[in-house]
Amino acid sequence: MRSITRDSRTRRGATIALVAVSLAATLAVGALAVDTGMLFKVRADAHRAADAAALAGASAYLATSQLNAPPIARDRALEYAARNYMGGRYIDTSGQSASQSGNVWTWETNEARVDVIPDIYRVRVTIHRASTGTIFASLLGMNSAAISVYAAAEAIDAGGANCVMPFGLSDTWSEATQAQDVNGDQVQDPEEAWSYDPDQNDYYKPFDPNVVDPTQTGYGSSYRDGSGLIADKGR
Repeated sequence: MRSITRDSRTRRGATIALVAVSLAATLAVGALAVDTGMLFKVRADAHRAADAAALAGASAYLATSQLNAPPIARDRALEYAARNYMGGRYIDTSGQSASQSGNVWTWETNEARVDVIPDIYRVRVTIHRASTGTIFASLLGMNSAAISVYAAAEAIDAGGANCVMPFGLSDTWSEATQAQDVNGDQVQDPEEAWSYDPDQNDYYKPFDPNVVDPTQTGYGSSYRDGSGLIADKGR
């Protein structure tokens, strides 16, 4: 016959209390993780909106001059900001106010700020929300959190490059020396050694498709292509 002693009952009661405390702590951490994940989701929404608005604003530099770009960049940036949402609610771009500091044009709205810097073809967009409510963190006194993100975009010349060495493509001239143009085809063949010499009546005139001039010698001219088609190498 088995019996339960007072000491064993005490140990079992302590275990139950420890499990209850651990479970409460685990649930609290899980609840905070839910709030943290929700806040990160809202921040990701804001970042997506800021990126889209900055790119849309910078596109104004492709449509007009630097001086005319600021109001167009503002309209495009705010339009795209308003199309996006944070935490299931669209971004509020109402309550617009404008200011200028040096070469920076600024428009501030309830939840979006647009800075246009025409000197460097840049648009900066800040998306912010003063209060994003929490669920479980409110039990610890944290009822809300502020969200703010920033993005910038510039319009640049995709074909631009620095420190490029100048170069020129060779063109052709009228070679007057028959001895150099052996077969008389007006084309410098591999076995021929042409040498431009104005003193020997050699001359060069670039091809202009807008001008009818039979004396033109450059690539594309009738001198180079008797068929009248622009079919020379390099064209």
